[in-house]
Amino acid sequence: MRLRLSDTHPDYPALLLANQMFGGSLGARMPNRIRNVEGLSYSVSSRLTVPVYGDGALFSAAAISAPQNTPKVEASFKDTKAEVPETFNISLEYPGGPNVLLISSQANDTPVDHELRGHKATLKFTPTGFTITPQKMFAKDMQPIEYKKKGAESTELHHRNLQAAIRRNEPLNCDCMLGYYGVVACAMGVESFRKRQYLAWDKTKERAVRA
Repeated sequence: MRLRLSDTHPDYPALLLANQMFGGSLGARMPNRIRNVEGLSYSVSSRLTVPVYGDGALFSAAAISAPQNTPKVEASFKDTKAEVPETFNISLEYPGGPNVLLISSQANDTPVDHELRGHKATLKFTPTGFTITPQKMFAKDMQPIEYKKKGAESTELHHRNLQAAIRRNEPLNCDCMLGYYGVVACAMGVESFRKRQYLAWDKTKERAVRA
């Protein structure tokens, strides 16, 4: 599939991530299903090729299979049922806290509130910034806070910072370890869902193990 896209386009980082999720690794959706689960193909992958100059990008996907398995492989590429549940919850319990609940729902277009609930107050992210609302028993000791975005929170600036790090070795504002922690948590949730098992993190080996 040909796309009009350059590596400076604002949609490039999102498409790069989408390709990685779809077929960019052995654990991605299509390789995991067709190779690891169904055993129909040894090699399944997708690729997003974006030029440095111009906007002639290309997205492609491929799989090899025995002739008798080809119709099943094609069917799996087209069929996405049960691959992405409409409602998906992940519970993360960190030693000493906090406990994090990730909620995803595609049942309708009402977004799920993004909140941090503490003992004394609740921080709620809003489209314009965030609010901090004290719990009733601490209302006398602290005042509600409302923060308005000032522009530095723009995701475009985040993407530009990433591109500058790749191209010119400039430092990342959000370092790789922060991304590592987030990706590990999400990956463990997906793996737990696929295996129908509780998982724990082995800090010494730096890998997920059965809980």
